Amino acid sequence: MSNFSENLKELLLEHNLSTRELSRKINSSIGLISTYCLDKYRPTIPNIIKLADYFNCSTDYLLGVVDEDKSKTFNKNVVFDLDVFLKRYNELKSDKSDYAVAKALGINNGVIANWKAGHMPNIDAIISLADLFGTSVDYLIGRSNVR
Repeated sequence: MSNFSENLKELLLEHNLSTRELSRKINSSIGLISTYCLDKYRPTIPNIIKLADYFNCSTDYLLGVVDEDKSKTFNKNVVFDLDVFLKRYNELKSDKSDYAVAKALGINNGVIANWKAGHMPNIDAIISLADLFGTSVDYLIGRSNVR
């Protein structure tokens, strides 16, 4: 399976873009895009959405969760909404407790409490949740209505 920085570099090549050009097109800093390409920094949810929207691909593909971008069932220009994420999280966890989910993810239960208090989850937690629940990252972050 590929990873985020490899996929981003591949997409830059496919679209004949430099990091500077991409940074201008998505209104981001060249330094940030460069750190993504060097695999030194993981994107925030809003930034992964911007990148996926620009390249017209799923966040799952861009992040390296899936090797092939088969899904075209995502909504572009979605702004991450924590309420949507929490609603979907609660639906998917079904009868599991937050403690059980935290334990399955190998994170502190306080991390989930922080989400519920208004803090945005990091992208690695979202990827792990999608894997745990057998759904897509795009679904969890509200970019798709297809599980």
